[in-house]
Amino acid sequence: MIKNALNRKYLALLFIIIGFVFFVRPLINPEKPITIPQENTKETQYWKLYKNQEYHFSFKYPEGLLSNFQVNSTGKTTQTLKQLAFSKENIGEETDPNAYNVVFEADGWKFGDSIDKFLNSNLPETKNLKRQKIILGEISGVRIMNVTTKSDAYFTYNIFQNGNFIYNFAILSDDPLLIDGNSKLLENIISTVKF
Repeated sequence: MIKNALNRKYLALLFIIIGFVFFVRPLINPEKPITIPQENTKETQYWKLYKNQEYHFSFKYPEGLLSNFQVNSTGKTTQTLKQLAFSKENIGEETDPNAYNVVFEADGWKFGDSIDKFLNSNLPETKNLKRQKIILGEISGVRIMNVTTKSDAYFTYNIFQNGNFIYNFAILSDDPLLIDGNSKLLENIISTVKF
């Protein structure tokens, strides 16, 4: 009888430990934020510079990327998703096998509220997706990825806020492997951003 009571106590203790590991520990030790490394100037020294006075940001990008790079400061990202699908349908892979397989995008908006409110009102495609903290120097933001469920396109968004401006540096594609294959290049571009 004493042996059964001890076994029950040990079993109860084991369940408490398992509960702690699976349920409490993630709350204490949240996912580590992504830190964008500083610009590698040897790699970016010959890149082109894009500067936007109205939205107060600049960044560098490789010249060969220009045909698949959009800078948009007036519309919603959903417009780019539609443009991506439209271009694919109308240009067609038989005409150009690389036609809008990957689009890099930099967006700026004037928005005087939080990133969360911005996402809810401007990027509905991010509603149920995981958000991970991302840090660029002194500025923090969120990374949101959709590489599993295609709507108009797969994407990775890197969204930052500086004062009354929101910025999104993104990759959009019809193939999730292209998102993964180009994420290092996008991080290199983001490393050059100045607000």
